[in-house]
Parts: sequence; C-alpha cells; structure tokens
Amino acid sequence: MKLAHWLCVLGLLLVTGCLPNPVSVSKDGTIALTLSETGEYELIQGEGRQVYLTNASADFLEKVEGLDKCRMPVISPSGKYVLACSDKELLLHDRKTKKTRAIYRARDDDSDGAINFPVWSPDERKIAFFAEGFGPDELPALCVYDVKRRETEVLLRRASPQVAWLPDSKRLVYVSLPHGLAENGAAPFGDLNLIHTKTQKEKTLARGQLFWLSGVAVFPEGNAVLFPCADWEGADLVPTGMSIPIVLRKELLPVATRKTEPQPAAQNESGAVAAATESQPDGGQSVPSPAEPKEESFKLEEGQPFFPMTCAVSPDGKKIAYVRYVWDDDSAVAERSPGETESASAAEQKEGRRRGLEFCVARADGTGIVALLRRMEKDNAQVLWIDDSRLLCVADDEIVAVGADGKTPAVITEVIKTKFADRLQPTPVQEETGPGR
Repeated sequence: MKLAHWLCVLGLLLVTGCLPNPVSVSKDGTIALTLSETGEYELIQGEGRQVYLTNASADFLEKVEGLDKCRMPVISPSGKYVLACSDKELLLHDRKTKKTRAIYRARDDDSDGAINFPVWSPDERKIAFFAEGFGPDELPALCVYDVKRRETEVLLRRASPQVAWLPDSKRLVYVSLPHGLAENGAAPFGDLNLIHTKTQKEKTLARGQLFWLSGVAVFPEGNAVLFPCADWEGADLVPTGMSIPIVLRKELLPVATRKTEPQPAAQNESGAVAAATESQPDGGQSVPSPAEPKEESFKLEEGQPFFPMTCAVSPDGKKIAYVRYVWDDDSAVAERSPGETESASAAEQKEGRRRGLEFCVARADGTGIVALLRRMEKDNAQVLWIDDSRLLCVADDEIVAVGADGKTPAVITEVIKTKFADRLQPTPVQEETGPGR
C-alpha cells in the first residue's frame, strides 16, 4: 500500500477521537473528574476547571484542593490518593493529610513536555505515566514513579501513551509506536508488548495490530489482556470511514512461576523417598506454573467499527465493556447530481458516515452482547466499571452511570448540578476601584 493511502488512513483514525475522556474510579466507587465552576464536565479546556470527587449517585461532592487547572485526575485503587496533570507537573494529593506535591516536573526548556495518562499500580506503590518530548529523540517516554522512594525511572521510549498494570504490580502491558509508514504493505500500527518494570524484560504479544492510542485492559487474574486491534486477516479494507476493520481481541498472557514453602519429601508405596522437585536458592521448591488457559483468543464482531481508545474488564473478570461506532450506512440512496454516474453515487453512498457511539457489555467469552446506550454526534468515549454490575460511560462532555443490563441510566453531571447548585457558581469578577471610578 502506498504512503499517501496510509496518510489518509491515519488521518481518519485521528479524527475519531484524540483522547479518551479521563475519568477514574476507585474500588469503593469514588469517582474523580474535572468540573467547571458551573458543574459542567470538562476534559481539558477551561481555565476554571477543578478536580472533584463524587460517586455514581452524587451523594457527595468533594473539591480536591491544590488540583485546580488540572486534567486527567486518577484516584488510587484504595481511594487514598489522587493524581492529576497540570501543564508542566504531575501532582499527587493525599486525601488524609490534605497535602499536594509535585512528583514530576517537565524540563524548563521543554515547551512540549506534556505529562499524560498516569496509571496506579494495583498495590499503589508505583505510578506509570508518560512524559512527551523526552530525551534526544523527543519521543514519549514511559516513566515509573516509586511512591515510597520518591524516585522516577524512564522505563522505555517510543511507547503509546496508554498502559495497563498486571495484578502483580511488576509488569506492564503497553503499545509500541509504529516505526514510520511503510510502502511495502506493512501495517503502520504498533505492537502489544509486556514489560517487567524491574528486569525490563519484554515479550511481544501481538505485532502490528494496535492503533497508537488503543486502550488495553487486563483481566483480574492476570491471565489475559483485552484490546481493540486492526484485523489484517480480512485482507480487504472495508469501505467505511475507519478504512480498517477494528475487532476486539483477547490475548493470553504468560503466567509467572509460583513458589511454595519447602515440603518434606514424599514416600512412594514401597516406602522409598520420592525424588524431590528442584529446589530454589531460597529453599523454596519450584512448582510448575498452572496450565495455560485453554480458551482460544477471540475476536468479537469481526468487521464492526470499534472505537479503539477504550475497553474495560469487570472486577470479577466475567464481563467486558467496549465502545463501537454507530454507522450511517443504511440511509436512502442520495439523488445524483447532473452528470454523475450511478456507480459513483452508489460508491459514495456505500461509504456512509459515522453518526455516534454505542456502549456495549458482553460476557468474557464475547457472547451475550448488550447495548447499554447510544450517544449520537459524539467523538470521544471512555468506559469503566464501578463494580461488577454498574459502569460509567463517558461521551464527550457527558458522564452516565448505568447498570450492566442497560437499565437505570443517570447523567452524573446533571445530578451534581441539581444537588450542589449553590456550591457551583462562577466566582464574581471584582470591579477595579480607584481614582476616577
């Protein structure tokens, strides 16, 4: 495929949404989000934005001091800490002490040194984040901050600004950036990789299949990862605005070797001592890893135009959530312009156009799909689980809490504005006083 074609493809992908909306949820259901002074949800823009905490019912509204004019608030799994990105700093707020400190600052001479996508490790001891314009190649750097030691390490460069931790808090799944655009038919998409944060040992799980902002989600047992990817097995590009069939895929992950305490040697029926398993240097015994899951990797709804920037796995690992596009390809055939041929009109109509987003839930094996809700004329989306039965669906400037069965949806920001209208008022502008006024 030619370079010009790939430029068009990537351009179309980029306009599908530049960033997933950064809302986060802790294990106890506390939600971190940014609001304006009037209670409108704000992704990035707006001088009056402020980080707040609430829950799916908006029973409370807690303003996080020290995190004004910030974006991407991320609450820790236990709810103890809140992270947020300012223009040049990554800030950490302790909810107990009410103190906020900068844990990372961009270089003073780095005008493009944006800090994005912080992610807590499950044990809350580490934070993965991305610093752009880092190093001699000015590529995004994947950094890991140690909360206890207060040290930051650059883990690698040339990584997509989204990662997911494995349950052991030692390994990360990330998407590599593609090495340019090729004219030899190679896909200009990144690889899905696994890296150990201490040993920096890497393993490639899927090659050349992920858009550079593809979201990834790890199952709670750490045995599989869910991700939207380009389906190159279809050979032909589909005639839609996405140009490439995006499928939702599950890839199995390697399982780490377990250790057990030393056990006395067992005897066989004749009374002889059975051969002991190979001992570890620390005295433990090496036990073969559990058998790899036999479930095959699945592809959900092949050819369905997915929104590639977000997907999620329920806390119990029994359900998955994702977002797909609502495509206008069934409308009536348009009238032809004077001189326009019928074949040209049909080809144009076949392309259709993207109309909105649809949030869906399915079982972990990809069956039992339920469409939760649709939001038309929306470009950006995020989906995340509150608990095993409820989700947050974010579409542009709207946040909806909804059951996994699609019932009882509630727009959180509207509830917040209704309950806390007296606390969400613009700060009055003080008129200047002085001689002649």
